[in-house]
Amino acid sequence: MRTRTKVIIAVSAVLAVLIAVAVGVFMYIKASPEWALKEIVSDIKSDGIEGLKAHSTEAFCKKIEKIENYAKEKGIGTSSGDDGQDTKSRLQYLKDDTKKYIAAELLSKIKDIDWGLEDVRHGRKSADVVVTFDYSKDLNGTFEINMVKEGGKWKIDNVDLSKCIGSALKSILSFF
Repeated sequence: MRTRTKVIIAVSAVLAVLIAVAVGVFMYIKASPEWALKEIVSDIKSDGIEGLKAHSTEAFCKKIEKIENYAKEKGIGTSSGDDGQDTKSRLQYLKDDTKKYIAAELLSKIKDIDWGLEDVRHGRKSADVVVTFDYSKDLNGTFEINMVKEGGKWKIDNVDLSKCIGSALKSILSFF
């Protein structure tokens, strides 16, 4: 009987260690920026811009609001402004303010864009993520997101659209 008890105790100890390791790995993965970005994309698909704001810092939410105001002002993403725009007016918007225009276009189509992760570099409290997006032949590319950990949750703190601008300018030049 003593041998049987020892075997049961040993097997139980091994199982307890394996369960603890599995829980630890899951908690580590769930606390990663990659997991947070999957949740962000899911919320964006279901709630649009509000889903993005729910996962953004206060400072970045203010930037989103500025872009939303720009989009309203220019009629980007509305049935009256977006559908009726011809190529020349879109090109004029790009010439006027490329970063704002691209951001407004992305926000106006945020639910319908296919999002992906190209690269993730992170430390304990910050992360740099290269995100891919694909909506159409003319609206696709990559951009970098800076994330910070606030209150135990990863949040978007800034977006660098400089790579998008290169793609947009390439697309503009292809019209000529």
